[in-house]
Amino acid sequence: MGRYPTGVSMVASKGSDGPVGMIVGTFGSVSLDPPLVSFMPAKTSTTWPLIEQAGSFAINVLSVEQEAVCRAFRGDHASRFAGEPWREGLTGSPILERAAAWIDCSIESVFDAGDHFIVLGRVVGLDSPNTKLPLLFFQGGYGSFSPGTMVTTEVDLPGNLAFIDYARPLMESLSRLADCECVLGKFEHKNMLIMASAGTRKDSKLSTLVGERIPVVAPFGRTAMAWAPEPEVEAWATSKGPEHRDRYKQMLSSIRQRGYSVTVEADQVSGSEASHALAVLDPGVESGSEGGTTTGTIHSITAPVINDLGAAEFVLGLYGVGKVAPELLEEATQALGAVTTELEHYLRKSAQPKGTTA
Repeated sequence: MGRYPTGVSMVASKGSDGPVGMIVGTFGSVSLDPPLVSFMPAKTSTTWPLIEQAGSFAINVLSVEQEAVCRAFRGDHASRFAGEPWREGLTGSPILERAAAWIDCSIESVFDAGDHFIVLGRVVGLDSPNTKLPLLFFQGGYGSFSPGTMVTTEVDLPGNLAFIDYARPLMESLSRLADCECVLGKFEHKNMLIMASAGTRKDSKLSTLVGERIPVVAPFGRTAMAWAPEPEVEAWATSKGPEHRDRYKQMLSSIRQRGYSVTVEADQVSGSEASHALAVLDPGVESGSEGGTTTGTIHSITAPVINDLGAAEFVLGLYGVGKVAPELLEEATQALGAVTTELEHYLRKSAQPKGTTA
């Protein structure tokens, strides 16, 4: 079993003399309907009787920053919560503010299982307010993991799969450098297919968008449209009415001149037609146009991957960049430019007939 990594959770409850808790590696999801979870305390545990007496508990999925919480649980109950901010959940059970996720439960039932009990809890509330990676336990030590690239199952063409395989390590490296999420999209006729994603966003909007096909309607898709043929540009710029035409075309001109798009945080995309994907991917104001500047919180930096026809076949973006100093912004854009240049070279090379050279 030492070859099997496990998550690390604190099961906490409200005891008669204050909060009580125990560290477990046996937390698991049991059922969605009704919502049930489980954990398995040892029969020798002195904490489990206190939790059972309370009739409720909260599962706190520890983040990679909370290894010290595990060490604190070697002491008495009072010291276990010292220095760790927490609040009471719906059941009164302690919820750790820095946990990667929490699940508040009432005890549903308890089953005998050898030298352990199996405890079922009925979920009354849950949330994942933080984007830090979870803490893992493996072969006697604590650690975490680096999330790999997620790839959509909709991409079934060998050429696209080969392109993603080539882009994958570049995206992961870029995500680590900029400390945000790196997303690859493929521009299709009037749509953007989110093909792959690497890393995590810093904010609570973190969402797996891979596989979503999003209509390219102004201002979304601006980076691809900056290199599109004029008829497509005209249709895009007037998609929300002719009164927006000049402003959107000026935006595209600024992006093309700069070679990439930089958006700063602004009001979220609104309206009944605005999907969650649009709200996450494109709520910003273009820097250098529409009065935008790069002095605020940077939402995204996106650049095209130009094919041999001069069109943006793919768009590579950094999302959730945050507030960064000008020199760090320049470093991120240069790194993004270097990756898109390498991807363009691969794209053109792969498009050549076999037996020819660039």
